[in-house]
Amino acid sequence: MFNDKVKSLIIDFANREDFIQSLIETGPRTDPTVEKTDILDYNFTFGTENIARYRSTKFFMDELGDEFLLVQKRKVNLSYIDNTINDVLSYVVITKDIVRINLTFMQNFNIQEYVNNMSMAKVIIDKNDAIDVSTIPVNKVYIYPKPSKDDYLTCCNEFFVNVLDIGKGLYQGKTLYAINKYYEEAKNRLDEMTSYFIGCTYDFRVDVGSNYENFKLYLD
Repeated sequence: MFNDKVKSLIIDFANREDFIQSLIETGPRTDPTVEKTDILDYNFTFGTENIARYRSTKFFMDELGDEFLLVQKRKVNLSYIDNTINDVLSYVVITKDIVRINLTFMQNFNIQEYVNNMSMAKVIIDKNDAIDVSTIPVNKVYIYPKPSKDDYLTCCNEFFVNVLDIGKGLYQGKTLYAINKYYEEAKNRLDEMTSYFIGCTYDFRVDVGSNYENFKLYLD
């Protein structure tokens, strides 16, 4: 199956490119607790000394073969390292058998900081033998820290206000307003409160998941 070739294709590309010094894999495929399936997303990050070379989506269509259905730039979200890494490119690649591959490019001198803050990052290529793998956290990124009293009260109060707005919207027949209010604001606070509850139960040592997919595991 093509899915089995994805990683080899990316590795071959990184080895072939003189401007790429490192290749890091992250995400669910590096997490031993996640069941591996053919449709599980791939996440690869390249360290490069010439990031401008990879700014064109056409470049990937030409270089990575004809198995791709779509290559699309996406907004970069590196908030977990306080946006200290600049000049980052990120793409979503969809294969013809509907497998998603997330590709990120950054300056190679930022790679060490990146792996220091990524849970279970796996160094696949390090052409300069410069990456210290001993600093890679096991499951740091999605462990909620213990909140301060003010942070916790703010979260709860915002949820309460959101719920009041939702109730008013439903009472006034503004169903779409109420639905949007829930998913855009109230649910975020509810997820945050649930994460705090799980954290209190497990001494803030468990990974709730990037999209809170581990809630059920810790709430059962």
